[in-house]
Amino acid sequence: MKERDRKFITNWENTREKGFIKYASTHGLGFGILIAITNLLVLHFTEDKDLSVERFIVLALSMILIGGITYAGVSWLINEYMYKKKIAKEE
Repeated sequence: MKERDRKFITNWENTREKGFIKYASTHGLGFGILIAITNLLVLHFTEDKDLSVERFIVLALSMILIGGITYAGVSWLINEYMYKKKIAKEE
């Protein structure tokens, strides 16, 4: 087994121990914030020059939650799949 595979297994085992909620709150939240900022800037500069504060907050929070949860869920499943595949290959 390659060194990078062993490192992935070790890192993913540590992440799994901490649980999905912690993973989603770190990885998903960061991704959600990035998506929210990007989308809101595009919205502001292309469609709606008079974006109200209330609308901005609602859109930002919904993008952070939806984008973050989606990203965290998908990346968790992909990492789980890769982890199981590497463990099976090791045995």
